[in-house]
Amino acid sequence: MKKDKTDTLFNIIKSDFDMLEVPSGHQQRFLDKLQNNKVRKSASWKTVLRIAALFVVIITSVFFVSQMKVRKTGLAAVSPKLAQTESFFITTINKELKSLKEQENQETKKIIEDALLQIKQLESDYAKLKKDLARNNNNKRIVFAMITNLQNRINFLEEVLEKLSEIKKINKNTYETL
Repeated sequence: MKKDKTDTLFNIIKSDFDMLEVPSGHQQRFLDKLQNNKVRKSASWKTVLRIAALFVVIITSVFFVSQMKVRKTGLAAVSPKLAQTESFFITTINKELKSLKEQENQETKKIIEDALLQIKQLESDYAKLKKDLARNNNNKRIVFAMITNLQNRINFLEEVLEKLSEIKKINKNTYETL
C-alpha cells in the first residue's frame, strides 16, 4: 500500500521534476564511460604486475651477479687444501717482503729495487696462470705451475735476504777494522 501512495505522489509531482530533457544517447555514453573506467582499472593492475615482475628480475639479476663475484679464483677454485696452501705461501711471501723492505738503506736500495721488480714479474706471471686456470679448470699442469711460482718467489726472497745479511756482515767487519 505504501508503494502505491509513493508512486501516486511521484506521478503527481513528476512534471515538477522534469525541467530539462536528457540529451539523446546520454545513457549509452554513461555506460561507455563506466566500461572504460573498468578497463583502466584492469590496465593499472597490469601495470603494477609488470613493475613487480621487473623488480623481481632486477633483484634476481643482482643476486646472481653478486654470487658470481664471490666465486673463488686461483687455487681456491680447485680445492680447499690448495686454498690453504696458497694462503700459506702468500702469507710467507708477504712476511719476506716486509723483512726485505726493512733492510733497505743507501747501500741496499738498488738490490732491493731489483728484487722487487723480479717479484712483480713473478706476480704478473702468477696472474696469467690464474686466468689460464679459470679457462682450463682443474688443469694439473697449471696448478703445479702456480705452486712453483709461489715457491720461486719465496726462494728468491730468501736468497735476497741472505745476500743482504752477508752485505751487512761485510760492512760491519769493514767498519770494525777501520
